[in-house]
Formats: sequence, C-alpha cells, structure tokens
Amino acid sequence: MSFHIIKDSHLWRAEVNVFEHDFYHTWDFHSLSSLNGEGSPILFKLEYNQQTVIFPLLEREIAGEDYKDLVSVYGYPGPLFSVTEPDLQNELLNKLVEHISQLGYVSLFSRLHPLLNQNPLDNAVALGDVVYFDLKDNLEEIYAAMRNNHRRDIRKLKNSELTVKQYDQPSTEQILEFKHIYDLTMDKLSAVDYYYFDESFYQNMCESSDYQVTLFTAYLEGQAIASAMMIQAGGFCEYHLGGTLPEFYRNHPMKLIFSCALDAMHEKGLNCFVLGGGVGSNKDSLFEFKYGFSRKTAAFSIMKKIFDPVIYQQLSAANFTALHLSAVEQDEVGYFPLYRYS
Repeated sequence: MSFHIIKDSHLWRAEVNVFEHDFYHTWDFHSLSSLNGEGSPILFKLEYNQQTVIFPLLEREIAGEDYKDLVSVYGYPGPLFSVTEPDLQNELLNKLVEHISQLGYVSLFSRLHPLLNQNPLDNAVALGDVVYFDLKDNLEEIYAAMRNNHRRDIRKLKNSELTVKQYDQPSTEQILEFKHIYDLTMDKLSAVDYYYFDESFYQNMCESSDYQVTLFTAYLEGQAIASAMMIQAGGFCEYHLGGTLPEFYRNHPMKLIFSCALDAMHEKGLNCFVLGGGVGSNKDSLFEFKYGFSRKTAAFSIMKKIFDPVIYQQLSAANFTALHLSAVEQDEVGYFPLYRYS
C-alpha cells in the first residue's frame, strides 16, 4: 500500500489524466478556486492491491485556529477510481480516508460527480438529481424525447431574429458581454457575493490548458441578451454558468443556446452534456426547465466526514456562541461543517 500527497501541477495532471475525469478534477480549476480564496489545491492518492483512488480537494485554514479542513471545489468533483465495483471502491476510499485522518484535519466535505460516482459511497448522502444528455444517443432521438413546448420553442427561435454565436476562444469583449449578463441575472436572483466573479477570474478560466471553455451567446438585433459558459474535459461537457437579461426572459433565449450547445457537443463526439439540477439540489422551476430537455437524470451526492469529533464540536460550539445561537439551534442547522455556518 502506498499513500501520496500531491500539490505539484505536473504530477496532478499526470495522475488525473490516467482516469476518466471532468474539468472539476483538473489542476487549473483547483488553482482558479485557490485564487478565488477557497483553499489550496491538494490531491490524495492511494494504491492498494494494484488498484488506485485519487481524491482532489482544497485544503483550508480555519480562521483564528491552528486547524485545517478539506473541501471540494464548487461543482461535481469527487474521487476517481481504477475499479468500478462498489465494494472495492469503498475499500479503497476508506483506506484513503484513514490515511487522511492521521494528518490532523478536522473534517472533510466533498461534492461528488453524478456520473463518475454513481456507486453508493460510505459517508455520502444523495441530495437530488441532475439532468444530462447522453451524447452517445442519436441526435434526432434526443430531440424527439424533449418536452413538446421546448421542442416547439426551439423551432420558432431558429426561425426568429434571435441568433446564437459560439466562441471557442472567447475574446475579452465576449467575456465582458457574458459577465454583464451573468451579473444582472445574479442581481435579479439576489445572489450572495460568492456567485459573483471579477474579469480576471473569467480570463484565467478561458485560458486553461486543462479544459476547453466555450461561450454561447444569443443576440437580438445586435444586442447580447443571454449567454452560457460550457466547459469540456475528457468526454464531458458541463453547463457551468449562464444568464439572461431580465427583460428578455420571455423570449426564452436559453432554449436556443442549449440546443446549439447540444448540437456542437454531439458533433464533437463527447459522451455526456450535463445541464445540472435545481437550486440547492431541489426539484424547483430551474430543475423542471432543464428536465424538459432530457429525461435522463443522475443522483447528486455529497460526502461528509468528521476526523476529530472533539475539536469539531468545540469549534462548532464556539461559532454558535459567537452567532448568539443555542445548542438546540445548532442541532437544527443543516450545514456542514457547523463551525463554518454563518
């Protein structure tokens, strides 16, 4: 058995590229998350009985304390395995977690990949479903399976004055168009600061060599009214970020954008195009909108692990005291780790 901790970009890429992976597993996306103040990239690897598991994460300082914890990047990352059998995956993962537990971390929280982590994993719980296209299916069959009103609206939009342009290497101007639309969409949703990004974040994302960023932007009479960022790595494409100017919601430009992206990714020969789920993994109106494009869904799960229960409880109690919340309220909060609740 061998256990490795990897923080070097070249070694990270070499390890990840052995496996089927998504852009959420890449060094560049973890590095970008680090620049965004979310933690330092760290990849754990365990080899046992000629089988391997790797687990890309972010290492975080706990403010005011000498302790650290682990968290995944935003999206759908999770561990990658050289085996497919559930029992063997859990055996590998448990041995990996056992080694991590000896490094002094307080806790671990990770989102899991709905398609690469389909087997039930220990310490994981399913939250909801995500919608995806199986791009190995015939394109005509994919469209035939869409909800009638989506298919009808796509036909109408293709014959309207609305046009969609595909930018495989977005320029600064095209990135700023996207940012303007996305920011106004977040304003409309009263989103918290976490969901806003500066121009350099987008520039760095689009310059990655680990994955391909494509912008699909819809124009009406020369005005950009909707835009979506699709990110490809391995055989996956992910709808990552997007938005529509509030005054053009009723034009349904995102339906045409999804259709154009679907056509493009199918032509590239990718395996899956993931649209994602609803807000907070709920089957809300956003989920229903996406579900209208494809009836294929996969469970989205998260993994939670407390390595040091005593320190975890001490930190959580101190946090809730600072927030003037009672122990009873602490038990009612559905948040992990509790010491980071605000």
